[in-house]
Amino acid sequence: RTSWQVSFSPLGAAVCLGATFVLGMGWGKRRLYGDMKEHKKAFLLVSRLRLPEGEAGRFLEALGELTEHCAKEELGTLAYEAARSTADPNVILVVERYISREYWQDTHQRSRVYGKVKDTLRKLGIGPEAASLESFHELDVGYV
Repeated sequence: RTSWQVSFSPLGAAVCLGATFVLGMGWGKRRLYGDMKEHKKAFLLVSRLRLPEGEAGRFLEALGELTEHCAKEELGTLAYEAARSTADPNVILVVERYISREYWQDTHQRSRVYGKVKDTLRKLGIGPEAASLESFHELDVGYV
């Protein structure tokens, strides 16, 4: 055998893979709850908002602050995504994904930043007639 050849045992391979994970990906906060794919049957919220003409930027700024907060501080918030309608630029769809309904209620809704987004919506005059909110539980069909 030459000096560059290395043999691996199953244990050695497992240690190398583990080290690669720890060194390559780190132990960020998101790791506490694992990979998004591991959270089948997560709790989802889908909001459809019709914003006043020219106010989408103001709303998206507040929403951006909220999503940044969620990514850094809310370990059980698995995903937060906004999309703009292709037919009407004033219609925004927001999809939120949490480890459970309880997490959404007990942690997300009680955050200061969430309150700020609600205040922005109120200032823009977004009420029940201009917004719809629907909740879902995933069915273990499909992938993320």
